[in-house]
Order: sequence, then C-alpha cells, then structure tokens
Amino acid sequence: MTYPSDKASPLFKIPNLKISDFDTEWKVPAFVFDESCLIIGGDTWQGPDDLSGRIQVAWCEKGVVVRARVRDDDVVNDRPHGALFTRDAVEIFLAPEDGSSFSCGPTLQLVLAAPQPDGMIRYDAYCNSKADTENHFAAFGRLVDGGYEIQSLIDWELLGYDIVSAKTHGLRMAFHIDDWDSKDAPSAVSSPRTMALNGLRSFGKPWIWCPFKLEDSISGEKDYNMSYYFRRLQMPRLIYDGVLKMSTPVAAQFDIYDSESGRELASFSGTKEIEFVCPSSTIAPKAIVRMPNEWGIKAYIDFGFFNISTLANELEPMVKDSAHPDRQVQALGVFSCLEFAKCQLDVTSPQSRFRQELEWRLKRLAGEDVSNAPGLLHLLNLMGESDGQFVVEFARNSATHATLTALWGTVPLFYASIDEFPTDGDAAMRVSRLLAFKTRIKEQKLRGFDEAWLARGHRFGGGCSWDLDIEHLVSVSSPRDPQKRIRFLPEDALALSPVGYVRYDDAPQSMIDLMERAGLKELDQDEAKKAIGHVVYVGSGDLASTGSKYSYFHSLNGVETETLFVRKGSMVITTSGNILENGLELLEAIEAGRPITRQKIIRWRGRLLENLGGDVPEAREDGRRLHSGDVHTHTNYSDGSGTPAGLLYEAALSGMDFLVITDHGTTNGAERLVAAQAKANNRFPIIVGEEITLSKAYHLNFMPLTSCISQEHPYVELVKEAKSQGAVGLLNHPMTYGNNLRKFWYSDFRGTGLDAVERRIEYVEKWKANGNAPVVLGSTDTHNGIFGHMERSVILADQPTPSAFADAVRGHNAGMLAPDLAQYVIADKRVTDAVRAALGDVELPAIHSRRVADAFSDTDMSEFLKAAPDGAGAAPHYGNGDPNEIIEPL
Repeated sequence: MTYPSDKASPLFKIPNLKISDFDTEWKVPAFVFDESCLIIGGDTWQGPDDLSGRIQVAWCEKGVVVRARVRDDDVVNDRPHGALFTRDAVEIFLAPEDGSSFSCGPTLQLVLAAPQPDGMIRYDAYCNSKADTENHFAAFGRLVDGGYEIQSLIDWELLGYDIVSAKTHGLRMAFHIDDWDSKDAPSAVSSPRTMALNGLRSFGKPWIWCPFKLEDSISGEKDYNMSYYFRRLQMPRLIYDGVLKMSTPVAAQFDIYDSESGRELASFSGTKEIEFVCPSSTIAPKAIVRMPNEWGIKAYIDFGFFNISTLANELEPMVKDSAHPDRQVQALGVFSCLEFAKCQLDVTSPQSRFRQELEWRLKRLAGEDVSNAPGLLHLLNLMGESDGQFVVEFARNSATHATLTALWGTVPLFYASIDEFPTDGDAAMRVSRLLAFKTRIKEQKLRGFDEAWLARGHRFGGGCSWDLDIEHLVSVSSPRDPQKRIRFLPEDALALSPVGYVRYDDAPQSMIDLMERAGLKELDQDEAKKAIGHVVYVGSGDLASTGSKYSYFHSLNGVETETLFVRKGSMVITTSGNILENGLELLEAIEAGRPITRQKIIRWRGRLLENLGGDVPEAREDGRRLHSGDVHTHTNYSDGSGTPAGLLYEAALSGMDFLVITDHGTTNGAERLVAAQAKANNRFPIIVGEEITLSKAYHLNFMPLTSCISQEHPYVELVKEAKSQGAVGLLNHPMTYGNNLRKFWYSDFRGTGLDAVERRIEYVEKWKANGNAPVVLGSTDTHNGIFGHMERSVILADQPTPSAFADAVRGHNAGMLAPDLAQYVIADKRVTDAVRAALGDVELPAIHSRRVADAFSDTDMSEFLKAAPDGAGAAPHYGNGDPNEIIEPL
C-alpha cells in the first residue's frame, strides 16, 4: 500500500478579505478547544459554554489569517497593555519551521484581547526586534451571544517572508485561549485559565508547535495530514505484550502498516475498540486513521507505535542486578526513555527524540562507543566505567539541555549542567549573561575549550514583579543583560561595585542613606540606561508596574559561591568551582569523551571529604541510614514534562533513595503511580505530596499526604489539614513567590507552623542563635523531568517510608546537600557527621546499588510500564491566594 509521508499540516489559501467581514465562511479545518485540551485552572472549568473555541488558520497574498470563535459566558477585558493575557484573550505563536528567524526575531507572540464593543482589538506583540507591528498587523472582532469572534492578519513583511519563502521554509504555530471570570474569585489578581491544544507554554514559548506548509487550494483527490487540526485522540503509543488497542469517538478507517517496509499489516473500520496483534517484536507499526470531517476534506491522522514488551523483558534482569551497577544505571535510563515515549506524538520516526535517545542508550548499554551520537547524546559516552556512579540525563522538554551527576552511592559529589545553542555566538552571549552579575575571579585556559571562567556570585531563580520587598531588597541591572533585574540584599548589591543608583518615589530613606554612605552617585533614568556598569534601583517605580518588560530573579540560596562557566563552540557547561580540581578534571573528561573511571570518582570523593574535614568512622551506622531524595518535583500531571514513572526512573538512576512528587494542587499523578507500583510489585519509595500554589501569597509543599488538599482554604486551615494527615510543611522558594509569610522570615519562623524551608541558607545561623531554626531541605523543583542540578535532601532513617521521612524532618534528622555551594551540608551536626561517614564508607556504592535492586527485585517491568500513568488529559491546578491575607503566628 501507499501511505502519506508529509510531516506538516496544510495551511489553505483563501481569497483576500476584509478583516471586519465575518459573513464569509472559511472552508478550512479548525483547531477545536474543548475538554480534550490541557487547561490551566481546569478545576474551575464549567463546560463548553463556560469556555471553548475554534481557531482557523489560512493564508492569502498579504499574509497569514487567523479566525478565532470563542464561547465564553463572561467576557472580561479590563487590563492594560502588557497584561492583556490576564483576562480574556487569544494568543498566537509563530516561528519558522526550519529553526531560522523572522525579521522580528526567532519567534512572534501576539496577544489579542477580547473585542471592545466597537469591534476594536487591543493587542500586545512580543518579539526580539522593534518591528512596526502597527503597519504589518491588523485585527478586528465582534461580541456575539455567548462569546466573541476575532479575525486577524499577520503581514508577510512582519515575518520577513513572502509567499515563495513561506512555501519553501514553512511555519510553526501554536494557540492558546485565555479566560478570566469574575465568578472564579473575588481577587483582581486571580490568574487566568488557559486552554492549549497540545501543551502549555514554558517560559513564554509553546511546548509543542504545529508545523504548516502552504497549499494553494483544497484538492478532492488528495489526502491531507490533519493531525494538528483534530482534537488529540487518546491513542496508545506503545504496544504491550504484542497487542495494540485503538478506538476513535467517530467512525474511522484504520490502516496499519510496517513503518520500515510500508507493508500493510491490517485494516479496520468502525467506532468500537479494535485490537491488533503485532506479528513480530521487530516490527514498528504505524497507523493511518482516516476520519470524516464537516468540510468534506479527505484527511488522515498519522500515529506511530513502538513494541515495548520484549525490550522491557530483556532489560529487567539488568535493573535487578546490583553486581553490575553500570549496567543497572544504564538500563534504568532506557526505562526512563520508554516512559518518555508516552509523551511523544511520534515514536516511530527515526528523527523522533525518543527513538534517537533510545537507539544511543541501547548502544551504550551494549558497550559501544557513542562519541558520534547527535546533539548532546554523545555525553552518554561518559557513563560506563565508574560502577554506576556517573549519570547523564536529558531534559524531557528540550533537546538542548542535559545534566551530569557524579556520585558516591547516594551522595552527589557535584553536578554539571550543559546547554547547546543554535550558534557559537548564541553560546558566547549566554556565557556573557551568566557572568553579568558575578565577579570574575580568573579566566581558565583549558585545552579544547573556547573560553572558561571561574566566577563568584549568587545563583539565581525566577521572581515576580510583586516580590520587590523594598524595605529589605534592592534591584540591580547590568548592561550585559539589560532586561534582567536581580533582587539583592543591599550589601550584596554593593559588592558588585555599582556605578550609581536610581531613587524611586517610594524608596525607603534607610536604603537611600545606605547608598549615599557607600558613595554612590544618584542617576536619573536616562543616565541609568547609558551606564557602563551595574546600577542599583531603590524602591519599586516602574519595576513593579503590570506588564513590566523586565525579567525578575532572586538569589536561590541567599549566599555567594564559585562556579565554572565554560564554552566549547555552541555548548555551554556550568559546574561547581568550589573544589576547582574536580571541576577541571570533569571538563577534561568531557573533552576527551571517554567513560568516567572509578579512579576519578574515588579522587573526587576524596577531595570533597577532605574539604568537609575528613571521615567520621564513629558515625558509620548513621552514614548507612542516610537516604537522599528530592522533595519538590513536578510531573505532567501539572506543569512538568515527564511522566510520574519517568521521574521515578530518573530518581533511581541519579542515586536517590526516595522521591516526593508535589504537583500543583493535585495528588493524582503520585497516587496513580503508587497504585501502579502495587500492581507491578515495585518498591521504590514514593512519597505523595502537593504544592499549594498561591502566587502573590505563598507556595508551600505538604508531604506525605493521604489525600489532596484544597488550595482555597485560608492559611490556618491549610496547615491544620496537612498536619491532620501527618504531613510536614515546606516553604517553597522563599520570598520569591508571595510575601504573606515575610514577617516570619525576618523574625521567628516558628510562627508559620511549617517545618522546613527550601534551599535558602543566609539566615540559618541567625535562626540558630535565636533558637528557631527550621530544617533546610534541598530540591530541584524539576519541571523538565530530570535531576542533576540544584540541591538534594537527606534524612536519617532505617527506611525512607513516608512516616519516617516526616519524623526525620520534624526531629531535625534531615538536611540539604548543596554540591554547588561552598557549604556542602546544611544540617545539624548529627546529619553532617552522617554525610561525612557516608563519603568515607568504601561500601556505600554497593549498598546503594543493592537498594535499587531490592526496590525492583519483584517488579514486572513490562506490567509496570503498562500500568504507570501517562498523564494524558491531566492539567495543572492553581489556587487564588489573597496577597492581603493576614497570617497570625500559629
């Protein structure tokens, strides 16, 4: 048989039309936004009349034309420019198909607010250049019963395209519908709901783009790939035990063929579930599903499948074999990759990220050299000669990010983070920006690298415009990264030797006095923009305005540390510089591209142990009761990009003994994973948790939980409910998402009723002196499905059960390991001694490998893959925290 092979959906030509003409129907397919979409805030969604929509895309000689028809029972459009997306709006994302750039930048985002009564559309455009969108973009709309309609035209000139180049290079697009209803919450700062057909955006860009090519007309003789126009069918991507089950909600024709040879394997039709038995484990079948549609277009949806059971059965003994830890860890990496397949639209294409990673992981597992693997996959060559004590992980939401972890048993020695950029120039710019708010100690000369810097400074995480805290913090700019504003304690800002400061009207006098005592010159706004060095901003001013153009960052840990920043062509590597010899030897190993040896791991372990003050043999028993894990993680049951079981495999291979899953406002993913573990006899310790996400108020983790906690409770009720379930409470990324607990941060933290803080350590000694120090726990807050960065939590317990974890935290038998900080262990003396004893224990790697083998010893790996939840249809849940809630000491 013949089958379609084109990889892009068509974008059909329509005649020129007036944007204000709503009477002409477009005979082109539509994106359908309904219950099949991923919805932020889906717990408040009341059905299609509450919010749903259709978006049609076409083209004419002048440009790309987009029509949106939105059903919305409460149309609200009352926000200023820069904040249109926080009410009712349609968002259009465009990018070149080939990875190049438009004339206005690599991507273009247009936010179109719901129409005014006169049909006018207010919009915001986001792109890298100052393209004149007013002359090259037009939109008009109308309010209708139960919603609104918008038609818009994006001129080819805005993109730097003409029709010929658009046909040659193609386009990528994605669309969101934003909604805000006054009935959802009385607070004017309530976040909007967002409907996204194929995934929510991450850092302002879609996770999944739809590729398009231009078609001049609709041909009745041709099949068109409509995969992106139809709602996503819940089609399986993996074949278990040789059996594939499929169904569609409408009558359809299923044609199944061998993706390698094109040979037809089976054909089915109808609406009932059909079952196909794959004739061989070596065949990778694909299916063309032809579905009727209201426009009479012959359309197909292309699905690929991967036969999984035979591979799972082959790898199962390796995961359970503690005598060969290298193979054990690499086999876990393959199972993580198989979980990754559950999230993929195409698992059979040789170009799919899943197939490429799987191919090269299997080669490395077989002992082959993989130094010629594409992209960052060549880093797999570093694994293999260290008894499973060196791990490579690949981000699940990006093909250009990887992490490396060097381990001693369950104790991480240090991490490295690696990013690949489109060009060498982009990578050089990244290094410059990484150094923008740091002090360069010295340039390193390393063979094979283009530049290498040792620098001292803070590590940064995201912040928000409402977290200025002008009484305690100032904001700092750098000419090397002008759109970024870093929040600092004033003494840390002054350590950057700023050239001056800007005073806003609400600047506290104490801060102004401090700047003047430091001898800083006061600058006006124009002088600040032209300044060569750092500038300090005191007060809030335009920094806090809604829709501010600045990106905000806070110190992750509150303290400075030393970091190595290295560039090799388009690749940027960051790693700890606190034990410089270890970092330099890791970079040498990356350049050599050969497996990390056991001798290197022992040498790196020895330097860290010496830096901590040496072994503590008398604490050896505690050292073997030390368990490490991550207490703040996200799966695709909220806004993470890995499945719950995928996160489990990554935790096991990266040396962890337990994992806490804390999705936003839901415990569904964690609970379903625990149920799948019971079904498949898997015993890796999973702790069910939840992140209470109340931006502008606070973010909290509660763990362990027996049931989900509603985020709509007042603070006192949240803490009370969590404690009734035996949970401990963690203040997440303190002082960066919400200010309601600030008074406790600067005084007596015990008044929060919480048990721990995440990551930040600048006040630990002060808290200890006052007798009110909470436990500090480490985490990654991973959203990309992997670890190998940030910090890790440790507990002292016989087994890391949920109750033992909570008891350890409450009893201060817990702490944080921070491989990237000068102070590696942040914990009370008993835990610190246990870490030193663990590092001094020559048996610890073997002990940890046995723990992994025991956790999987009775696991039916094929059954576990089949039973583990895939996250399809899951959505994040966010609450509506009141930023003015007054919290009294508990």
